[in-house]
Amino acid sequence: MIGNYSWAGRWRGKTAAILGEVAYLVEARLGNKAMDLFLDDLVTGGYSLDCGEDELPRARYLAKIYADLPLGFADAAVVACAEANGKRVLTLDTRDFSVAGKESGLAILPGFPESRAQPRR
Repeated sequence: MIGNYSWAGRWRGKTAAILGEVAYLVEARLGNKAMDLFLDDLVTGGYSLDCGEDELPRARYLAKIYADLPLGFADAAVVACAEANGKRVLTLDTRDFSVAGKESGLAILPGFPESRAQPRR
């Protein structure tokens, strides 16, 4: 969803470019309580931001060549970050990531299915 998953159980490889999108999805699909829990994890170090300026040229390139998806900058930044950090992406958007990740050999790990998404409360 926001980067790649370390099999040790910790999230790593997140890019700050995706935080707004993650926050929106958590709040819209899971509600305010889940949003507060996500923000608490972010503040207390449950997530680390491992990607930044070094991945910007690659993210820009990916956003440009996959503009017809449209991939967009946030998703392109996730792909660039994953390429630099283990090549795994956990996402709800398997279609776009599967296309963009094909050239670099990303492992696309689907997030929870739509049927398990809880309505906003």
